[in-house]
Amino acid sequence: MKTYKSVIFFPMLTLLLVLISSCINFVTFTKGIPAAPSSLALTSPESSPNFDETPIITVSGVQIGDTIKLFTDSSCTAQTGSPAIASATTIVIATSALPAATYNFYANSTGAGGTSSCSTATVNYILISCPNGYIMVPGNATVGAPDNFCVMQYEAQNSGGNPASESSGVPWTSISQVNAKVECTSLGASFDLISNPEWIAIARNIENVAANWTSNIVGQGCLKRGNIDGLNGCVGGDSSYDGGSPDNVGSRTNYNGTAELILDNGNTIFDFSGNVWEWVDWTLGGDLETDMTQANRASIDGTPEAVYLELSALNYFTAHSPVTALLPSDSTFNADQGMGRYIAGTSGGAAIRGGCWYSSTHAGVFALALDDLSSAAGTNGGFRCVFRLP
Repeated sequence: MKTYKSVIFFPMLTLLLVLISSCINFVTFTKGIPAAPSSLALTSPESSPNFDETPIITVSGVQIGDTIKLFTDSSCTAQTGSPAIASATTIVIATSALPAATYNFYANSTGAGGTSSCSTATVNYILISCPNGYIMVPGNATVGAPDNFCVMQYEAQNSGGNPASESSGVPWTSISQVNAKVECTSLGASFDLISNPEWIAIARNIENVAANWTSNIVGQGCLKRGNIDGLNGCVGGDSSYDGGSPDNVGSRTNYNGTAELILDNGNTIFDFSGNVWEWVDWTLGGDLETDMTQANRASIDGTPEAVYLELSALNYFTAHSPVTALLPSDSTFNADQGMGRYIAGTSGGAAIRGGCWYSSTHAGVFALALDDLSSAAGTNGGFRCVFRLP
């Protein structure tokens, strides 16, 4: 017998759908234009004015999923930095690299419903340029140098009786620590002789950049050293060269890139290890420290003062600074990794760092000698100036 169930089912289904659709009111929701961000704050650097060319701004009061843009004008037409999609109600955005000037930053939001007006909220930032021949160094609060600062890219040279950082010429040598400080401060307000905390901030930055290692891997091979006597070797291969006493910056013939070291912000610094020793002031921004005596150390650890020690064995020098502010961030690193060595002083020694053209394995960005008086002036010693935030 034939059945007609399918014939009956489909008309009934059609009727049911018609009845259901007649009972439903379809509502379309349209997302409105987002509100402008409610606040902006300077996140990095922590203070203004500053030397950082790419400050980071925190933008608050935004909707998740909206695209946030940063601007340098109150009409939101001059964009800086890349757009960012908010994953929370607060988002951080880095600006593009900026020239020195005074800035007020603004922001807007773009969502499904359009783009907001430009924020009335703003944040001010004053960008200061480093002097000619200087580079910006990120601060390091761990070693006592919390603020960004500028340092000579090259060892100081005598330019008409004034210290200058130039890409050719020989370092200014035969100058005492005391006179090096005088020369740096004579450049004007905010100039000074580099301090030990600032030196260590640079050294630790260099230590943690892979390109500064012979293996291109941090901790493997040797941290590159410059003009320190090319006959010495390092774990991972020889990373030094022998360019004379001292080398002329503009006429290197065998430095193979080792005299130039890179910071994590992309800036480069020359001869931070080797060429000539460099005087440092032990304190940051204070009076010159001229007495770094290490009397009676032999009676404490059995090692004579006039002997170079591995940095990894340094456990005594705490009178003027914690040992952790003298060492690499990896305290096991020593001369085998190109860090340099340490030698104490017994008669009012002053701090000098880095090594010179004949220091061999004693040289390195962490090398430290305290066996010269602050009044000493030799052909193997120079200096480097810094420029700090006003």
